[in-house]
Amino acid sequence: MRPYWIKEYGNQWNDRFCRDWFDRESQLDRFAVTVFRCPCTLTQSERDRGRFAPDLQCNVIDKKCDTLHHGALHCVRTARPSIGGSGQTCCYDDYGELVQTADTMYGGRPSRAFVYGKHPFKQRLMVPTMSYWLYDIMPFFYCCKWAPGDENSKTCQMFNYWRTSQDCSSYQTPGVATVYGDPHIITFDRYNYTFNGKGEFVLVHTDNAVHKLDIHGRFEQMPNLNGTHLTAVAIRDNISSIVELRLRPVAARWQFQLYLFGDKEMYYFWQPDMRSIQMKGVMLYQPAGIRNMSQIIAMFDSGAGVEISVSPVGSILLNVYLPNTFINNTRGLLGKWSRDINDDLELPDGRSGPRAGPSLTTRDLHDNFANQYRLKETNTPNLGQSLFWHNPVDHSNYDDIKFEPLWDVTAQDLEKHPDVDKVCSDSTACVYDYVVTGDSGYAGQTKKDEAAAELIRRD
Repeated sequence: MRPYWIKEYGNQWNDRFCRDWFDRESQLDRFAVTVFRCPCTLTQSERDRGRFAPDLQCNVIDKKCDTLHHGALHCVRTARPSIGGSGQTCCYDDYGELVQTADTMYGGRPSRAFVYGKHPFKQRLMVPTMSYWLYDIMPFFYCCKWAPGDENSKTCQMFNYWRTSQDCSSYQTPGVATVYGDPHIITFDRYNYTFNGKGEFVLVHTDNAVHKLDIHGRFEQMPNLNGTHLTAVAIRDNISSIVELRLRPVAARWQFQLYLFGDKEMYYFWQPDMRSIQMKGVMLYQPAGIRNMSQIIAMFDSGAGVEISVSPVGSILLNVYLPNTFINNTRGLLGKWSRDINDDLELPDGRSGPRAGPSLTTRDLHDNFANQYRLKETNTPNLGQSLFWHNPVDHSNYDDIKFEPLWDVTAQDLEKHPDVDKVCSDSTACVYDYVVTGDSGYAGQTKKDEAAAELIRRD
């Protein structure tokens, strides 16, 4: 194309293209205020799994950074477009620090068009890939990359005027809650408790003028054991598609570990290089190196993220990531996120539940808090109705309000497992799972998952 451009516009064709682009930008809205701010460090970007996903080319695995982000070790992108259809790219160097356009033209920067487009797609600025290249990538080439003097050229300074990196001064780390083991729950405010209900329950419920988020969990009894574990999760954020992930039966895990449904339609990550699936209001991402659907992350428009992993012992490990706009707006088994552990166990109608603390027994917590979040197939005030697709088995097959798990571990229970201290150390969740399952491997995995959940919460 260059010979044609030279013939048509002269030797200064790139200068003309850049100035035309600059003039057009000056007439458009200031989109950069609508995108998420970058995490300050590489570690923070990897732990913010509701808002940011690895760039599919410039990342620590593929390392295809030279063209757009030369010198970067890893870049992340916003997983979903902003309200106006824009995106954000954040890049990090070998020291895990932000690479900004103030230092090099290859720094991360916001983009007027989101790389995957925005619904309804057949509109200006919303066409997948094409809009992104037209408004954000091609201007980088003819303003900077192809300009005499590169980043020292006047046209590259013009490009950076509208595409300058944003600092991380207003970035806030997400809140994280976890479900692991047989099953144990760590709330957003870090209250750790055990709940062995059998049925479908509300994990997170938010319903206000800004956010409408529902995350439901299905707990099923483990074969021949007096305990349950998480086997399925269903999520809807505002008007997004309903995403459901189910643990496959053991005999069906020879290739894939999870079933994935979007609005009752089954999806697969069926190619080794297939990393993401776009649905209405949500992106589903399979991390690099995962080829059997054993780890899937759902990222929603609100910034909420749900990470589902299949642990080596065959249970689901769930992490939920929420931005700070959800503070004081959540209820469910994952607790009221208020940065105050004392009000974690709020009931569905807003009344105070049992006081969280070491004196609260598992039985009291089950009866007076967790069981209040049991779902029905029909709509229930303050809870809604189950998001799960009950096919081929209906809701009643999973719901058992009379199920009696092991409530507390006794001294007699511990005598049956003389190596419990060696396996579990000071992890009470590990001890409980060892007693329930009789499997030191399962208990050891619970201890590892608990430690990993605590690590995620560190900035």
